[in-house]
Amino acid sequence: ARMREHAEGSRRPSIVYFCNPNNPTGTITESRGIDAWIADAPETTTFLMDEAYFDYVDNASYWSALKWIDTHPNVVVVRTFSKIFAMAGLRVGYAVAHPDTIVRLTEYVAKNSPNVLAT
Repeated sequence: ARMREHAEGSRRPSIVYFCNPNNPTGTITESRGIDAWIADAPETTTFLMDEAYFDYVDNASYWSALKWIDTHPNVVVVRTFSKIFAMAGLRVGYAVAHPDTIVRLTEYVAKNSPNVLAT
C-alpha cells in the first residue's frame, strides 16, 4: 500500500516494476494489494513483473502475475532461463504479455543484434 501511495503521489507512473520474489531478499509480495492497484490503474501505466527467481520459490502463498495477462494488457511478466539452468552469462529470457502488448513490444526488438548463443 505504501509503494502505491508513493508512486501515485509523485505523478502517475508510466511503469511500475515489481520483482517477485524480490532479489536479493527473497521476500514475496502479496497479490491482494497489487490486484487492486492494477485494476484501478490507467491503461497507460505498465506493470513490469520480474519473476526471474520464481523457479526457486517453495511457498504456497506465492502467486504469479501470469494470472493478469489475459485481462490486463498493461501487465508484462519477464522471466529468465539463465538462473535455473546456470546460464547467467547468456542472459536468455522471455516476456509474457497480452497478444496486443507483444505486438507493440516487437517494434522495439533489435533485429540485427545476435547474442553469443545465436552465433
